[in-house]
Parts: sequence; C-alpha cells; structure tokens
Amino acid sequence: MNSTSITRRGAVKLLTLGPLSVYLSACMRRIPQDKCPETITGDLTSISPINRAVGDGPSSKYLGDDVERAHSLLLGRVHSSPPSPCERTSVVVIGGGMSGLITGYLLRDKAPIILEHAPRFGGNSKGEGWRGVDYSLAAAYFIKPEADSPMGSLLSELGVDKEWRLSGNDSFELDGSLHTGFWHKKEAPSRQHEKLRRYFSGLQDGTITPYPDIPIGPDDDAVAIAQLDSISFYDHLKAVAGADLDPLTEKVIEYYCWSSFGASARELSAAAGVNFYAAEFGDLAVLPGGNSRCAEILLEKLHQTLPAHHLRASSTVVNLTRTGEGVVVTYLDGENRSRSILADAAVVACPKFVAARLLGDAIEPERAAAIKRLRYRAAAVGNVLIDAPMKSDALYDLFLVGDSTPASRSRGRVTDAICATFSSPDADQTVLTLYHPLPFDNGRELLFSDQGYRELKGTFRKVADEVLPLLKLPTDKITDIRIARWGHPFPVAERGLIADGVPYELRKPFKERVFFVHQDNWALPAFETAASEALITAPLVRELLKHA
Repeated sequence: MNSTSITRRGAVKLLTLGPLSVYLSACMRRIPQDKCPETITGDLTSISPINRAVGDGPSSKYLGDDVERAHSLLLGRVHSSPPSPCERTSVVVIGGGMSGLITGYLLRDKAPIILEHAPRFGGNSKGEGWRGVDYSLAAAYFIKPEADSPMGSLLSELGVDKEWRLSGNDSFELDGSLHTGFWHKKEAPSRQHEKLRRYFSGLQDGTITPYPDIPIGPDDDAVAIAQLDSISFYDHLKAVAGADLDPLTEKVIEYYCWSSFGASARELSAAAGVNFYAAEFGDLAVLPGGNSRCAEILLEKLHQTLPAHHLRASSTVVNLTRTGEGVVVTYLDGENRSRSILADAAVVACPKFVAARLLGDAIEPERAAAIKRLRYRAAAVGNVLIDAPMKSDALYDLFLVGDSTPASRSRGRVTDAICATFSSPDADQTVLTLYHPLPFDNGRELLFSDQGYRELKGTFRKVADEVLPLLKLPTDKITDIRIARWGHPFPVAERGLIADGVPYELRKPFKERVFFVHQDNWALPAFETAASEALITAPLVRELLKHA
C-alpha cells in the first residue's frame, strides 16, 4: 500500500492582523537564524500531553479545552501591530495535536518549529496520571495497523507497538446486564442483524468490496466512494439489511455514531460510517493513557532531535501571510507578546475554522466556501477515579445501550465506558472513562457554565453508580470524577462532503507553501485520519523545501 492510500482500514490492512507584506518587505533580509530573544519554553514534563502532577484532591473545574484565550482571540481582542520576523526557519507547524506532532516528526531533520496554543501538546490526545495510572482525557484508541503498512511502520519505528494491548471491543450493557458478542452471537436477534454482521465482517477481511478508503488514494474507487457518500449511513444499512433495522441494532449503531462522530446515522455519510464501523471489527490498539501516550512518545522523540525552543506551547498563531520570501507566521507567546517567524513552508495542523481566521482576506473563495460546509460537535469526558482494582482485566470498552427502545437525541447521553486501566492490569486502582457526546448543533453551550459542569458531574455519577456493580467495582470507592470538555472534537462527516469535492478544497496547498494536515480535511475524527494526512503531506513539504 502506498503512502497516498493510508486509511482507517488501510492502516489496519483566528484573528487577522491584516496584510503584512508591505510592513515586512524592508526587514526580510535582516532576519537572524537563531531563536527570538527571550523565547520562553518549558521543560518536557510541563508541556507533555500527559499531566502527572494533578494531585489527589477533588476537582472543581473543567479539564480539556481552555476556551477563554482562544475565544478572546476569535472575538478580535488583539490590537497590537505584528512585529517584524525575528527568526527564520524551514518549516513552522501550527498545532501540536496528533497531526502536527506526526508531521513534525516526519520532518524532524528539517528542524521544524511547532507552535501549540494550549499549555500542553497533544490536542484531543491528552491524558492525566493518578496514583501511577495514566488515563485519557479524550482519544483512547486506534485500530491496529498491518505491520508492513506505512502506519504500522511509523508506529513500530516509534516503539508504540511495544506498549499497546489489543482489545476486541465487543461488550455491551443492556437492560442493566453485561453482555458480550453483540455482532457474534450464535443466535442473531434478527435476520437484518445477521446480514449486517456478514457485511461488516466481509468488508473488514476484504471478502466484500469495495471498502470506502478515506483519505481517498489514487488506487481507490473514488466514484464508488462518492456515490456511497451521497447517502446517509442509516439509509445504506437499511438497503444492506433489506428492511428496517430491528430497534436494538438500530440503537447500537446510532449510539456508536454519536460516540465516534458526534452525529446521527441519519445525517452521517455512508462512506464515513462504513469506513469506521467495519474497521471496528478488527483489533483495537490501547496504550496506557490512550492516545495521549502516543502523543507523548512523539513529543519525546522530537525533544531528543530538535532544539528545545522549537517546541513552543502556549503559543497562539494569529496570522499567516504569504510573501515573496516565504510564509510569515505571527503568534502570541505565553506572555501575550507578539512574535513573527519567516518560514519556507508552513503546515496548518489545526481546525479549518481557525485556518480561515489565520488566512484572513487572502483566503480563496473556494476554500472559504468549503470551510463553511464543516460543522463541529462537542463532547464531555468523565474519568471516574476508583480506589479499588478491577477483578478482571478482560473488558475494555463497555457500550451502554440501556434498553431496546429507540434512541432519543434530546441532550445526548453517556454512550460508553472504557476501562482506562486495561493496559495496566496490575494497577491497584481503576479509572473508568465515560464518554458523553453532544450530537447536536450548539451542544457546546452546556460546557461553558458552572451549571453545565454540575449537570455533567451528576450525570457521570449516576452512570457510574449503575455501571460499577456490573464490573464488580464498589461505588463507595469513587474518590473523584474529573470532567474534560471538548468544544470541537467532531467535524461532522455529513453526507455529500466528499461527493461535492469539499475535502479536496480543504487540503490543497495555499499559494504553494502552506499545507493543511488535520482530521477535518476529511471530516473524519480519528487518529488514522490525522496520521494518514501527515504521512501524505510530509513528502510534499520535503519536496518543496528542496527548491526553497
């Protein structure tokens, strides 16, 4: 498989400061090659994706997204003029989440400067530690890649494959009882269920084709994928089953779509839904701390290779300007001082609504229109800290179905519970991670208030009290529930985006020197999307730098 066809399954087989060109033209040739004076950088521990210095006391505020600074910039509260560039470099990577870290790693010999808005790197792949146990604040797993695939080679090179533990991800709660094997029961609950089981299994093992590979590579059937993208996941599954789905199967699929996409199966692209769901029939790769451990490994590797001041947390980019000399990147550091870097190339590894702000009036109409097509959904994650060990280390992801009544969207719900200590089976404590997607527009408003925090804490406690007895864990040993909020983790993979060519407009380079690497290139919220786009784009940047 070539590097342009690395998919979820293939891996398994803000503010415009105004035009700067006139202002910068007189000082381009006086730029020093070293760092900006007084550039503040933290030690590796302080900027790591995993915060192990949280302490043992009770929490009283949100973790995850820190919205105040970002929102103040989006509202245009920065008025200072941009400075002239004080350093020059080959590549600036904007965003220190998974896509930015992988891109930086692949281009590490070019000594990229990586600018991350948050105080810690990792993006949605952040974690914490509690009494020696690491757990995820958001992204928790990825699909095990084939060893000889580009993804498999990358993870092997990083040593990630030596730390993961594999899970079949096939447990669910129904009517207050614990069950296993929803898709592999000897007696299927309905004929439609059995048809879908064979369909997904066949797609995963390659006996049914075509599989909708996303990102779409040159060897993929782009026409067939676009056709699949033009209908909803729900309607496609009805066609495969040959009838309406039974209530239980429909509810399981709906909750999966909420949990993985932040969207309903009725609004979701069939191409995206099939791409994700069939891949889940393979093995899940689970690291201690979830995907935050992978982000930490990447940061450690970069720290070993790059100058220390090239890893800059608390650095919020506010403007990108293409000049005759290259790309000028202006950002605010942790002290809110404005700085500029002149780079031969820039990689934008942040959401597209932020990218639109950075490009400002220079953005092309086609790209601006494509970005407006994207919608983002929110989620909350509750980590239940339990001062007792798991009796069994076999269970990883417990899907919370409830009963067989139809799903209600109202304000969303907790869809699944992940045993965060799955990769640390000898731990004396247990952390249960509860996922609460908000699968509707404007759901993030719940995450802005103290009332919303209290409401979520109550919801997570209620669910924990119901789930812990199923896992033979004592509810009176809960020491805390820590809540992480995520305002925009789900770009909605709604039907028609691929068919209308939106991803191609989103990911095309801007004026030859600005590249876009992020999961929302394809509106597909997964580790595999971020890594695939990095693996595809890094060689393009490298080729450009040969001639820069």
